[in-house]
Amino acid sequence: MKNPAFYPKTVELIIDWQQVESIADPDLQLFFMEAKNCLADFFPSMKENSALEDSYTGIGDLFSKKIPLYLPKLLSADIVFKYLYDHWPLWCRLSRMAALFHDTCLRLFEQNGNWLNDWYGCKCEDRRIKFGVSSWFEEMMIMLPANRLLSLHTCAEESRYWHGLTERLLVLEERRNERVLF
Repeated sequence: MKNPAFYPKTVELIIDWQQVESIADPDLQLFFMEAKNCLADFFPSMKENSALEDSYTGIGDLFSKKIPLYLPKLLSADIVFKYLYDHWPLWCRLSRMAALFHDTCLRLFEQNGNWLNDWYGCKCEDRRIKFGVSSWFEEMMIMLPANRLLSLHTCAEESRYWHGLTERLLVLEERRNERVLF
């Protein structure tokens, strides 16, 4: 068994999207104003005066911890938004990979509604061959928190969510590339 203390962790930073107005670079500010409007229905915390919503609050996941960082005291909004902007293709790829993961789960549910029990009952070295999945998918299944419920319904919802988010991120990526070219 792997030692959870040495397992990779995810740190989630919560950004105050109202800081967009304080960005000094006008092009960067314009991009994130568009991003804020384009992505608001995907991230409830981006809406004006909304409470943060987290479906996994209080569960205590070993792989992800929320660390409240007061960004204005540590980093300027310009630095944070510049980082997000410079790495925009990465966010597109990550959302596409999440969509692919849930699409693969859907395919497996369609082939065999009981595939999840078979997955955990199968020897590790036989999984990729038996289920016809990549090593990447197998690694994602291993990293999946035990409290995440995978069902046909949740995978369909997650797949729709991630595909929708990917489409919006790619639209913003095109706008970002247009700005870089000119």
